[in-house]
Amino acid sequence: MVFTGIDFIGFCGVKKVANDHITKKRPVIMFEVDFCTEDGGTIFIDDYAYPVKKNTIVCAKPGQKRYTKGVLRCYYAHFEIFNDELFE
Repeated sequence: MVFTGIDFIGFCGVKKVANDHITKKRPVIMFEVDFCTEDGGTIFIDDYAYPVKKNTIVCAKPGQKRYTKGVLRCYYAHFEIFNDELFE
C-alpha cells in the first residue's frame, strides 16, 4: 500500500538574494516541509508570519497560500499523500 509520493527533495538558499526579497504568493499543492539551517527571513503561510530560526521545521499543507521574505536557507521535501485518513 502506498501512503505517500515524494515529488521534490532539495536545498534552497543557494542563490544570494537581498534581505528585502519577497517571493510571489502561491498556492500550496502538496505537503511542504522545510528544515531551516540558518536564522533569517520569514515564511508566510496564510498570511501568518513564521520568523525563520535555525533548526526549526515549518510545514504547509495543500490549500494554504505561502510566500517568503528575505534570505531563507533550508532543506525541503514536497510530497503527496494518497491515503485520505493520513491526509486529514
